[in-house]
Amino acid sequence: MAKFTPKQFIQQCNSMARTLPSAITEAIMDSAIIAENHFDENFEKGGFQGDAFRKWAPNAPATVRYKNHSKVLLGKTGNLRKSKKVFMGNISGLRSASIWYSSLGKNGVDYAPLMQNGFTTSPKSISGDGDKVGAEVPARPFIGGSKKLDGRIHMTLSKRIKMVFTRNYTIGR
Repeated sequence: MAKFTPKQFIQQCNSMARTLPSAITEAIMDSAIIAENHFDENFEKGGFQGDAFRKWAPNAPATVRYKNHSKVLLGKTGNLRKSKKVFMGNISGLRSASIWYSSLGKNGVDYAPLMQNGFTTSPKSISGDGDKVGAEVPARPFIGGSKKLDGRIHMTLSKRIKMVFTRNYTIGR
């Protein structure tokens, strides 16, 4: 067991107190990058990795006929994936990291929440053969909570904080 003088103990605590905030800030920034990569993987795999991987529902035959969308889901134009915004900065004096998507369609509607949550189309003719639909478009989530993501972030936080105590614990070794 290490033996500290009171002065050494105070020095040790002060050193840790100085380095811990920057380690937490670095962990937050690392976590944002980990989450960003995780969500990008969802687009690449065509599904959502939450607690288990769920492949996105295929396009309806009428959608394939009308829009000429074949097997590509949420990726024909790439606008939704490219609409990703990442914020890393201070909010009310606290370090913060956020990721959000916002992709406006031709009609000015934000496409991201519609794809994330699913929606019902307005009844209209969408094909040359006069199909009338008020179709349910299934949710195709691409962002959200995930045990896999939580585990990666937890590991990053643990490593960063552990490094503070490992680097600063020098007296009595």
